[in-house]
Order: sequence, then C-alpha cells, then structure tokens
Amino acid sequence: MNPTIRWGVIYSAALLLIGSLFLSLNTLKTTSVKEEKTTAFSYKQQGKVNYRVYFLPNPLYTSGALGPSEPYLEKYTDYINTFFTYTFSGERPVKYNGDYSVTASMEAAIEKEKEMVKVWEKKYTLVPSTPIQANNSSISVEKELAVPFQEYNLFAKQIEEDTDFRPDQVTLTIRWNVNFQADTDSGPIKENLVRSMVIPLASKAYRISGEVDGEKPGAIETTRTVATGVNYGKVYLWGGVATVSALLLIFVCLVTKPMLQVLSPREKMLNEVLKMHGDRFVRINGAITAEPHNTLSIQSIEDLVRIADELGKPVIYCPRDEAKETDEFYVLDQQNVYVCIIQ
Repeated sequence: MNPTIRWGVIYSAALLLIGSLFLSLNTLKTTSVKEEKTTAFSYKQQGKVNYRVYFLPNPLYTSGALGPSEPYLEKYTDYINTFFTYTFSGERPVKYNGDYSVTASMEAAIEKEKEMVKVWEKKYTLVPSTPIQANNSSISVEKELAVPFQEYNLFAKQIEEDTDFRPDQVTLTIRWNVNFQADTDSGPIKENLVRSMVIPLASKAYRISGEVDGEKPGAIETTRTVATGVNYGKVYLWGGVATVSALLLIFVCLVTKPMLQVLSPREKMLNEVLKMHGDRFVRINGAITAEPHNTLSIQSIEDLVRIADELGKPVIYCPRDEAKETDEFYVLDQQNVYVCIIQ
C-alpha cells in the first residue's frame, strides 16, 4: 500500500475510534428527559335544542305539530316551541359561576357574486343574562321558549312592503349562549358554548337548520419532565462505529505493508553521493559545454571532490533533465574541465 494512503487510513481510523468511544461513553453517562403532557382535570359540555313546530288550524296537518328536520309550510305555521338543555360534567366537584342568555337576530341578504351580502339586521333579546351558580361535579340548565313565528314573519313582510325591496333571503337566527368560569383544584376554567337555530322567513316553505346539538369536551393539562433513561440506540451506534474503526486499524497496521520504493543502481549511487558530499555541490540547471580536448573524465566522485579541494574550486552539479539522461558533476579551472558522469 502507498505509504501516504496507508498513514492517512491509520490516522483517520484512530481519530474515528477515539471519537466514537468518547461519544459512546458520554451517551452512557447522559440521562435523557422528555416533556410529557398529562390531563389534570377533564370535563365536557353538552347543549341541545329540541323543538316542535305548531300549526294553525288547517286541512293538511291533523297532528297539529311536527318535530325536527321536517319541511314546514309558512302559511300554516303558528309558533315554534323550543326546549334547551345544557349540562356540564367534570371529574370532581367545581365551583361553577356562569350565565346563559337567548338572543335572536333577523337578517335580510342578497346574493352578490355567489355570496350572501347582509342588507339589514334587527336584533332581539329573548332571555336576558341569567346567572348559573353551583358547587358540584355536574351542572344542568333547562329552558323552554316559544318562538312566535307569525310575528317575525309578518314583520319581515312588512319591511318588504314598506321599502319595496325584496331580499333573496330573510332568516331569524336564535342563539342560546352559555358562558362560565369554574375553579378547580387543578386550576381555573373559562369556557363558552353556543347553540343556534336558523329559521327562514318570508318563504312559502322552509326547513330549520343550525347547530342545535353537540358535545364540547375540555381539559386542564399540565406538563411534567420525565426521565427516559439512557439512549441505548446511540450507545449501540457509536459502539458499532468504534468496533469497525478498531478492526480497520488492526487490519491496516498488521496486514498491509508500506510499499517500498525500488531504486535503480544509478539512483542508489546518486543518493549516496548527495548524502556524502551534497553540501559541496553547486546545483545548476542545464549543461556545461566544453571543448573535448580540454575535458577530463573522472571515474569517481571522490576523485572529483579531491581535485576540487586541490584547485580550491566548487563542484558543479547538473542533474538529469529532458535533454539528457545523466547526472553530471564538474570542476572548472582556467585550462581544463573535470567531469564525472553518473548514468
């Protein structure tokens, strides 16, 4: 294996081994925690509006009244009797303070760009705010209310006649509103509940709609910090990384061997020369040109170095390059050129 690559793998595996061992031990010493929500007090509200539509004497209906979810005829309708029930139930007794009221609004609207746009509105208070107080785990309210359908219907028609304006829709919306606050051993509660009934007016036939029934749960929640223990998933992960790093390190150190560079005889000789006399050489690039009859060939570098010492001259080193495949060493004086060539 190439020495550079081999040592790079060794260093990387060693660092990875040390880091993964540190992280694994650190994870073992660290206890994880998480926040957990718990329900301290749960409760629910339920509101329902039941109703029956009562008719004027007529040749069509023999029963005199119809229950919810039926189509009704405007001309035969006398009044609508409603019965509202509300219940609150909790896990434990509470100090309950609240109120309920019943309001109504008559609205006339026209259709514009596929949306109903309100033109006029008249509001009514049918039952003023009435207090509710209790100290129990269950509270209930019941309220019966008669809606004089013909009175509201005649009022809507009168507005049409007086203004000569016929809206696309006239409705009477009745709302039962419950607001309360309660003190519990787990904290305060503040809630409201609304049930509604929508009655079309100035329409030959109609059907009642709205949110007349439903349950609304609630809860007081608390947050606590829970210890989850050691994260063994991370411990196993870093332990696995450490194991792989250790095996890789052992394999590279014991099984692989660094690739030794094989030197030629010329390279070995040049390395020995440079090692022994490198500080005596003056290195230049290129070659020295001399007349053949003035050039003396020296067999060894040691002899050339001795001549340089006797003449007091430096040894000039011309390394091999693209133009020549030899390493040449020269000593120059005024008359001769002494050269030693390593091929």
